[in-house]
Amino acid sequence: MKILRREHIEFFWKYIKIHKKLLILSIIVVPFLSAMHLCQPYIVKMGIDNYIFSKELKGLYFLSIIFVFVVMMEFLLRSLQSYIFQYIGQRTVSRMRRDLFEHIQELPLSHFDDSSLGESSSSVISDMQALNESLSSGIVTLLSDLLIFIGILGMMFYLNVSLSLIFIVSIPLIFLVINFIRKRMKRLFFLIREKMSTINGLLQENLQGSLVIQLFEKEESFEGLLKDASVEYRHVVMRSVGYDSVLFSFIEMMMFVVIAIFLWFCFKGSFAGEGISLGVLVAFIDYTYKLFSPLKDFSGKWTVLQHALAALQRIFRAFEKEKEKNEGLVRLTELEGKVSFKNVSFCYNLKNTSSVLKNVSFDISPGQSVAIVGPSASGKTTIMRLILRLYSGYSGKIFLDNCDIQKIDIYSLRKNISVILQEQSLFPSSVAFNITLGKDSISTQKMQKCAKMVHVHDFIQSLPKGYDTVLDQNNVLSQGQSQLISMARVLAHSPKIVLMDEPMASLDSYHETIVQKGIREILKNKTTFVIAHRLSTVQQVDKILVVKHGQIVEEGNHLELMALGGFYRRLFNMQFKNM
Repeated sequence: MKILRREHIEFFWKYIKIHKKLLILSIIVVPFLSAMHLCQPYIVKMGIDNYIFSKELKGLYFLSIIFVFVVMMEFLLRSLQSYIFQYIGQRTVSRMRRDLFEHIQELPLSHFDDSSLGESSSSVISDMQALNESLSSGIVTLLSDLLIFIGILGMMFYLNVSLSLIFIVSIPLIFLVINFIRKRMKRLFFLIREKMSTINGLLQENLQGSLVIQLFEKEESFEGLLKDASVEYRHVVMRSVGYDSVLFSFIEMMMFVVIAIFLWFCFKGSFAGEGISLGVLVAFIDYTYKLFSPLKDFSGKWTVLQHALAALQRIFRAFEKEKEKNEGLVRLTELEGKVSFKNVSFCYNLKNTSSVLKNVSFDISPGQSVAIVGPSASGKTTIMRLILRLYSGYSGKIFLDNCDIQKIDIYSLRKNISVILQEQSLFPSSVAFNITLGKDSISTQKMQKCAKMVHVHDFIQSLPKGYDTVLDQNNVLSQGQSQLISMARVLAHSPKIVLMDEPMASLDSYHETIVQKGIREILKNKTTFVIAHRLSTVQQVDKILVVKHGQIVEEGNHLELMALGGFYRRLFNMQFKNM
């Protein structure tokens, strides 16, 4: 499997090049850092051969000062390089994470039908972390290690060609083993990212459904799923750890074998004619340690690098997902609220030939209130989603004020439409923010007026800080209270069209009565669509659309449909036969 591709590098470079000056500075530091690292064994060699045996302490003191200076310079340059790359890494990943989060927010709703929440969150969190680790510890030292490797070989040949050839002979074997293990580890690192994404998805989805899991005593079943995923992850990780351990141990062994061969040749007198001094031998052993250290670290760096490349591929794959199309050029200014469907058919999955909607047509006049009723999975919610342009790919036409909604700017469209769902999402912020959503044009007076219209003002005032009360774990609201705040939000934003999907499905009788009063306020002067299973709540609307198997089978107000004696009347009688 080819993990690293040209488009990945180009994509990554787009973020890295923002810090081009710092990157150039860090590259300039590399040769100086390598030089400080390389000259240390040579300084030791000079101290042994030139000053220790001749007992010239004055020269030895001076050389010691130089050695300390070189070590300090290496420390400062390495610290500078590390800080620069940490800075570049943190800023790059932060920017990439922000862009990915924005990209995910702009994906069409159909993306989340096919992908788990865990997969998306894994790309934003764990994959970004792996990429950050590579920038700060893996990739950044590869160039330095390469220069040091070349420099040490040069110093070795400068000191003694014959001893250097001993090491040269070992290089092909070392790189053959490294390449053999590298090929087997590449696929494993991608699998590790995939298995971790699966675990993240299971954890997130199980936590979200913890109430249902506990109520139905399914803890063991879901623990089993997580256990199986964890076992698969552990097996893949241990396989990579096994290869990593073999590589590290092999390089460690080869280092001592090379040093042993150095000592054997020197003390057996094989190179006696070349006059190998003790200083040269010590320098060679020191250079050997310095030469093998990057190779020993290579397995760890390779692990980090492969994790990063696998993460980069997944991040790139997430960015490749097509954003929600917004090809509309028409911006709505004075919207009246007329909605028309003309022979609309739609299915969620293109591979599925079964349509959710089949040749749906209707016309809703501005200011009309409409109820959409019918059995579950008959297409009621789909109609509302298509009005909001949450899905595309339908056949037929949908018009808003006689304008095809595909030609309307999507942000302008949704700005004029508000939605009330069965379960409202309130943000962990103040009540005021949850009503205004931070819109400065909504004054405090308007916000409170809207709250009074839906009969929630008195409740808000009873909270510890009134409208400034933060809705967190210390201030948990009931379904009815949350629904009323959502209705106040709708009125505050003054939309021309309101879509309500089962707004009273989970309410008790007390809150249902209050919410019905709020709904009556919302119905005034607005085009309103209400999905409802409780037919007692739709008798006051202007028109009822009866949906069955994706088709509108009946249309009219309550009295007209009851007189018709068709499917609507049967639904109504079924709900009220025992009352």
